[in-house]
Amino acid sequence: MKNIICIIFLIVSANGFAQSGIANDQLFLKYEAAYLTYLNNTDAQVLKKLDDDESTFYKMFISPKAIKSFKKQKNQSKWLEKNLSKTHYKSVMEAQEAYNGIVTAKNKMNDDSKIFTELLDELLKKYDSKLIWKTLTERMDK
Repeated sequence: MKNIICIIFLIVSANGFAQSGIANDQLFLKYEAAYLTYLNNTDAQVLKKLDDDESTFYKMFISPKAIKSFKKQKNQSKWLEKNLSKTHYKSVMEAQEAYNGIVTAKNKMNDDSKIFTELLDELLKKYDSKLIWKTLTERMDK
């Protein structure tokens, strides 16, 4: 019984020490700053508009089979040219403009998140993902 209590104490204290170590790590502090900058710069309205635009774009397809076929293609613009009849779009240009708007917004979001994702990759070499997320969320709540 005494051994079990000692083991539990060691596990709890090791977890506490690990978290205090990551909280002072310069790499973690850079990651935290980059993540918070990304969150502050990413407008919730932009994300909602992107979701709405994507939802609206796919609603213009006649069938789920057409959506699946479109998503599999390497060149979606050519697919739209050849398969306009599988959509409710009036012209290829209209369909391509709608799709290009979605791609542009996603690319901007990916570029904006690139800094903190690179830092996260480096952190994952040193720490467990659960520890990183737990430390980040606890510090954000303060």
